[in-house]
Amino acid sequence: MASRKRKPLSLKEKLNILAVVDANPKKKRIDIANDLGLPASTVNTIVSKRKEIEGNALVFGAGTKQARGARHGELEEALLKWFKQARASGVNFDGSILREKAMEIADVLGIDDFTASNGWISRFRARHAIAYRQVNGEAASVNPADIENWISLLPGILNAHDPRDVYNADELGLFKVQPNKTLCLKGDDCHGGK
Repeated sequence: MASRKRKPLSLKEKLNILAVVDANPKKKRIDIANDLGLPASTVNTIVSKRKEIEGNALVFGAGTKQARGARHGELEEALLKWFKQARASGVNFDGSILREKAMEIADVLGIDDFTASNGWISRFRARHAIAYRQVNGEAASVNPADIENWISLLPGILNAHDPRDVYNADELGLFKVQPNKTLCLKGDDCHGGK
């Protein structure tokens, strides 16, 4: 009998195997394994680790092959907390600022073997569903009370000036040329602080 080459299965493939086992409760696992072209021990291992596989699929996503967490979990938690607070404040930033903050947090936590490489930033973003998207307007910095106040003040200001002296100055929101793209959580609105 020729030996089979090992093939790592993704969590999605393992979930599919569990679905086949569940759909055929009277069928022997060795027969299911033969139908799937897998060793019986692989199917048995997957069935015995069902809870772990289902939990990992929820945490890491079904498409991943290995369910590994971050090497420096405390650093990731602190960085994610800072990221969410910064985005809630309307701060726009890219990967370089995220990298600097990660290095700063690693220094505070006394983690000497940490490097915030491009690969680490990319995996951090993937683990926490962080996207790099276009900033949409200035909606994050508008207070509804200020809008109402401005609407009541504007007619008086306009009446004091000749219409030919009134101009639209909408795009004066530059401050040190902020980026027009920013990192934000997938599914969240991406408003800027222009």
